[in-house]
Amino acid sequence: MSPSALATLEESPIEWFLGTLARNESGPERGLGSLLHRALEENPGGSADELWAVVDQSFGQLDYEPGWVSSVQRRSARAMVEAMADYVRDRQGEGFALAGVEQGFQMHFGRAIVRGMIDRIEVTPEQQLLVVDLKTGQHVTDAGVVDNPQMFAYQLALESPELRAQMGLAEMDNAGAVLLFVKSGVGGKRYRLATQAPLDDAGREAFVERLDKAVAIICAAEFAGEPRVFGAGGHSRHRWHFVGQVCGDV
Repeated sequence: MSPSALATLEESPIEWFLGTLARNESGPERGLGSLLHRALEENPGGSADELWAVVDQSFGQLDYEPGWVSSVQRRSARAMVEAMADYVRDRQGEGFALAGVEQGFQMHFGRAIVRGMIDRIEVTPEQQLLVVDLKTGQHVTDAGVVDNPQMFAYQLALESPELRAQMGLAEMDNAGAVLLFVKSGVGGKRYRLATQAPLDDAGREAFVERLDKAVAIICAAEFAGEPRVFGAGGHSRHRWHFVGQVCGDV
């Protein structure tokens, strides 16, 4: 399982099942998100112009409707690039150091194999390791990320001796994780952060229990809940027709 799928699995097992079996076609918004991630990966300490050069080079490949729609999305993309550059500059000024980008990992917990990719790993001025996950969608608050399983998984991965050895990192304490939102800012900044506290022993134990429950759901013969977009407008609802038992075409 992937860390990003855990929340969906817990909220609606049928949504997770359908999304795994019949994924939505990638839309331009998702493509833009991937493009912004690539820009920050290739220029982790880059200026706005350096980041924009990566986005601008491939923006035309995104399937936005020509004309004003494409123009609006292009301005939005540039604004998010500016926000990313501001974040990088601020972090450097605050004494943060970059330890890694797009760091892959794999962990085993009983029957569960968790694989993922951490967008950014930073060393704080206090010499602690911090997970940073770039988000190009709508923001959430600190309260909304308290129990975020994706970030818990990233924290656990970063604590593993194997990953630290692979990255050549010395023994450091865990500073927790932050979501970096670049679509809207707060407090005079073009970006905003949502912070998850470092995992403690009780948090680790609780998260492993959540993984055990997730495995039980995945191995089940039936999946409960409702599809999030079932019956909604747009092309995405048509993917449910890949599964006759769900749409009724049996």
